[in-house]
Amino acid sequence: VCPSETTRSDLMAAGFNDDQIRVVPLGVTLSDAEPGLTTRLRVRHDLAEPFVLWMGTLEPRKNLDRLVAAMSISKRLVDVPLVLVGPEGWRTDVARTVAPLKGRAVVVGPVGEVEKRAWLEAADVFCFPSLHEGFGLPVLEAMACGTPVVTSKGTATEEFLGNGGLLVDPTDVGAIAESLTTVLDDNELAVRLGSAGRDRSLDYPWSKTADGLVAIYHELLS
Repeated sequence: VCPSETTRSDLMAAGFNDDQIRVVPLGVTLSDAEPGLTTRLRVRHDLAEPFVLWMGTLEPRKNLDRLVAAMSISKRLVDVPLVLVGPEGWRTDVARTVAPLKGRAVVVGPVGEVEKRAWLEAADVFCFPSLHEGFGLPVLEAMACGTPVVTSKGTATEEFLGNGGLLVDPTDVGAIAESLTTVLDDNELAVRLGSAGRDRSLDYPWSKTADGLVAIYHELLS
């Protein structure tokens, strides 16, 4: 059982037969953030202006170095903070990676579900330019919060993004910078992407994931 067609393709390339694989996408639960928490987070971290959010476990395939480079080379993004939420992973020196931002990086670290939801709602744009994803749950969670997304072409996140964000080549620093700038400079577009993403996320309730697993159990038992 895997969560995306992208992962199905990876499994087949690794030698699995197609009839051995079933795809059951992950899901998301819609709920509003704790009242006032988004404002308190902005105040606590001195985020009066628009900011870019990244969320996940820090590791090389998450492509954080190119996101930092994009926000370093663009004149429009030169004063925009980058907020990083999530635990440290492996083979990633966070301090060294964000050094080019010269103090504009806010490294929050791991948080609970309540604060995670608030960060997703508070962000002006959520950027997730991974080189490879099996599903990319943070993107779906951002969409459920009505936050516009910039994410990668050719990975699993493209499968469910729909009109909820912009797709970029994750190896193209200029393209990442351009897409972030587009969302931040066009409020009408940002609202439209956020609304479309929230609507799209309704197609991915956790109950649908559970039903998919139950269907596989029935298939095996028959």
